[in-house]
Amino acid sequence: MTLPRRGFLAQTAAAAGTLALTINTQAEESPALREPQPGNRIAVSTYSFWHFRDEKTPIETCIDKAPWLQITLDTGNFLEDPYDRLEQLAPRAVLVQAKTYYGGGEWYTLDLDYPRIAAMLLKHQYRGYISLEFEGKEDPDTAVPKSLAMLREAFGG
Repeated sequence: MTLPRRGFLAQTAAAAGTLALTINTQAEESPALREPQPGNRIAVSTYSFWHFRDEKTPIETCIDKAPWLQITLDTGNFLEDPYDRLEQLAPRAVLVQAKTYYGGGEWYTLDLDYPRIAAMLLKHQYRGYISLEFEGKEDPDTAVPKSLAMLREAFGG
C-alpha cells in the first residue's frame, strides 16, 4: 500500500502528538521526562502546525509540553502571513525545508524572501541544515541548481 506524502505527515504528526501527550502525562510522575535529554530529537513538520491547528489537541500544545519535540520548519506551508508564522516557529526549528517554485508551483506558488528568512533564522541562532524541496513545474535539471544557488546566496553558503 502506498501512503501519499500528506497522509504520511498527518499520521506521523498524530502519532507524535499522542506520544507527546502520553509522555507528558507520565512526566507528572517523573520530572526527568520533562527535561530535554541529549541525543536525538523528533521534529514535527510545520505542515502539521497549520493542518492540525484546530483539532482536538493543537500541535503547538504537544510541542510546548514536550521539550524534545522540535520543528521541521517548512517555508512553503504558510499561505497567509508566512513570515509571522515562520518567526513564531523559528526558535524550535531543528531542520529547515526551503521550498522553491521555479516555473510555477504544482499546487500553489509562494514568492518567499529567503534573505529575510535567513536573517530571521540567524536571529534565533539556527545552526541546522537547510534542505531544498523543489515544487515547481520547471525542469528539475535547471530549477534545482538555480534553487541551490539562490539559497546559498541568501544563507551565505
